[in-house]
Amino acid sequence: MSRVVSGLAVAAVVAGILVEVLNGLHLLQGIGFVSDALAGVPIDPSSADQYDQTGAVLAAAWVVALVAGAIAVLVWLERAFSHAASLTGTPRVVSRAMAVLYWFIPILSFYKPAVVVRGLWNRLSTPVHPRRDRVVVAWWLLWVFGLVASRVGTQAFDSGVAADQLGFASTGLAISAFGAGLCALAGVLLIAVIVEIEARLGSLAKPHTGAAAGAEAPSVATPLVPLHGPAPGPPPTAAIANYAEDSPPSIGTGMEAAGVRYCPSCGRARAGRFCAACGMDLDSWGVRA
Repeated sequence: MSRVVSGLAVAAVVAGILVEVLNGLHLLQGIGFVSDALAGVPIDPSSADQYDQTGAVLAAAWVVALVAGAIAVLVWLERAFSHAASLTGTPRVVSRAMAVLYWFIPILSFYKPAVVVRGLWNRLSTPVHPRRDRVVVAWWLLWVFGLVASRVGTQAFDSGVAADQLGFASTGLAISAFGAGLCALAGVLLIAVIVEIEARLGSLAKPHTGAAAGAEAPSVATPLVPLHGPAPGPPPTAAIANYAEDSPPSIGTGMEAAGVRYCPSCGRARAGRFCAACGMDLDSWGVRA
């Protein structure tokens, strides 16, 4: 089911990218018509009519792609949030209603959706999948600037046509084409975000193989023997008092044999089922609090 939902989201985004590319090419064709008009070259009426009809079809396709893409991505995002909460054992950071409404509330819609997705991205970070959330920021900036450029270009084109200023209208078409290109690039980055978040969810849903790919995780069923220092046994009282829960076991202090449970992936001492540092399912390794 997870792959189906994420697959539908990716397919919807791909459709949106295709529409944006076709729309950009159509706008560039319009710039050619305006340039011919400015140069005094006669325009074939049938070509102009065909251009207008193509524009109407692309406008309708853009609306359909936007609505379908929004539904698919929001459904996927809700599923990803629920899955992340169950895997990490921590509550949701945003409610179901707000995760959707943030995309439609004026002003908040310019930055809150990116904050929500970025929070999910970082929440699922592990040693294998570190934060590096710049792709999320780049996706959202391209999307917002693309929408703004498309809107500004449309207004400039309409104003130029109304005032019979073809040069201004041509500039408006160029700005709109640039905006379409930005939106297409944003779609590519959105696919990368979806794929990466799915990979992070998948890595938390199955036993880790260690911080490095192919590395064998240490056994936690038998207390580890220190490489040097005191022999295995109950650690000194001072060592327990000075032991920081969020610090990895210190080799040579005897803490390895203290019975302290720690995450075999990142080495952090934990008491719950899921490691809050890297999100690993400790039960899959037999670590019991």
